[in-house]
Amino acid sequence: MSTNADHLAKTSIAYAEVKKSHPDAPWPENDHKLLPTKGNESFSEQQPGFSQQLAQTTKNLLGFKTDAEKSSTETRDYFKEKDILEFDVLKHYCEDLTMQSIFITKQGYVGIGPSGLQDGDSVFLMADGNAPYIFAHIDDVLRRRAREIRKQLHSRADPVSEDALREELVDVEGRIGKMDGYQLVGEAYIEGVMNGEVEDQVRARMKILNALSRILALDNDQSKILPAITFIE
Repeated sequence: MSTNADHLAKTSIAYAEVKKSHPDAPWPENDHKLLPTKGNESFSEQQPGFSQQLAQTTKNLLGFKTDAEKSSTETRDYFKEKDILEFDVLKHYCEDLTMQSIFITKQGYVGIGPSGLQDGDSVFLMADGNAPYIFAHIDDVLRRRAREIRKQLHSRADPVSEDALREELVDVEGRIGKMDGYQLVGEAYIEGVMNGEVEDQVRARMKILNALSRILALDNDQSKILPAITFIE
């Protein structure tokens, strides 16, 4: 039977292989030591409290169900035996994984973006942008916030906090449907888009948008010119 540690080792190797195949993706900067090396010393022998810290991290992030002491022993023995990941790299790597989402667009593009992405979020290519950007319609953002507030209200017992949350909920719900705009969610990496594969399509759409923006501009006021943005379905 495979253990959580086995899964972690396989995941780290797979992660490194994917990163090597896609060097232009926005990979975290602190993941350069993911793979084990023969020259590494056991981290548990270098730093006091390693096994306890690592056990707690793996328990929280990887779903260990055993008690802290047992997790500590099992995790410490595994990492001494396999000579694999240093604690700080493991911690940041796992945190980075939990803060990212994998998504598929309507046209079948596969991408990596921030956590919390929802159906209906949109991907845009922007002129001079370094990466595709994900936006959510402002109404969707407000609805998500309203759901978060309701969850908080359900779990809170403090009447003062409850009153403040109820006021915020009324304000948030009152703004739904009042604006037609988008809020930036974050950057994305999308296979098939990062290296110019859709360059011709993007250029064509940008020319149309730029031409339209100049027609709409008044008195050469550059602030009224629409930005060149391309939507990827």
